[in-house]
Amino acid sequence: MAAKTPEPFPTLKDLPLDAIRLDGGTQPRAAIDPETVREYAERMCAGDRFPPVQVYSDGTDHWLSDGFHRVKAAIEAGQTTIQAEVWEGTRDGAFWMSLGANKTHGLPRSNADKERAVKAALRTRPGKSNREIAEHVGVVEGTVRKYRDALEATAQLAQSPMRAGRDGRTINTANIGKTAGAGAESPAVPNPDDIPLDLPGAPADTMPASQGPPTAEVVTDQVGHAVEGKVADAFRRRHEMQALVLAVMKVRSTVLKAVEAKDSLYTDILPTQFQADCGNAIRQLKAAMPHAACPYCRAAGCKACHGRGWIGKLAWDAAPRELKS
Repeated sequence: MAAKTPEPFPTLKDLPLDAIRLDGGTQPRAAIDPETVREYAERMCAGDRFPPVQVYSDGTDHWLSDGFHRVKAAIEAGQTTIQAEVWEGTRDGAFWMSLGANKTHGLPRSNADKERAVKAALRTRPGKSNREIAEHVGVVEGTVRKYRDALEATAQLAQSPMRAGRDGRTINTANIGKTAGAGAESPAVPNPDDIPLDLPGAPADTMPASQGPPTAEVVTDQVGHAVEGKVADAFRRRHEMQALVLAVMKVRSTVLKAVEAKDSLYTDILPTQFQADCGNAIRQLKAAMPHAACPYCRAAGCKACHGRGWIGKLAWDAAPRELKS
């Protein structure tokens, strides 16, 4: 029997406004700007079209990660639905992706917005390097280092020698510059952000300082199985594939709208072929996205999962039911 083709990921749909959760702490800004909401509402009433908002669905709730001003403007304009790209994911995933929202679009972020995003990123992913957090939030590395030092100095962030690099590996930075057996630290200590590391910090919710540092992370796959080691690392990086899918979808939408508007800059583009090429790229990215621990080898590594310990959604759908249970 042929494998069932998974639904598009993300799904573009007109989502009822009352189905979108705004109370999950996924608002990355320090405050909503009422003037921007009013401006957006007036433009919506005039017929202007806005990019779809970004929503993460866990099967029960829809958590907004990008588009708070647009959603509030749609409510003010009397709309009942809003176009949304609905991702498969959790409130935590929506929160993490929200910290990188608006770095290239929308209402420019204030310094307070950037500070809030950086501090939240540090509290929820303390094991990530300053460089990784800077790239995700959209600030310079020195800004992240400044806030990390400030949070550690006031005990709002636990000091940890473990740092994660962009390649997913971690290292105990307390050992950097020490001579084996001597215990003496070298005066020339390398920048830990330039060193490949291995255990990213826990994606716990942002918490007040009185509750202490985040607890150890429990990583699960998309079907709820706890995973560890290299398999857990793959699921920690799943958002990278999601971002690429979103990027291709945005390129497709932008180009096709330009062609439809008869923009002379896009005259040589064949819309049907371009849409097909983008669709193929999206399908390949979705197929490469981690979905579940391999049911054939129990994440140990086998031919079915190419030794990785995890499989994509197509392979999961095609796996025997008794193995998945």
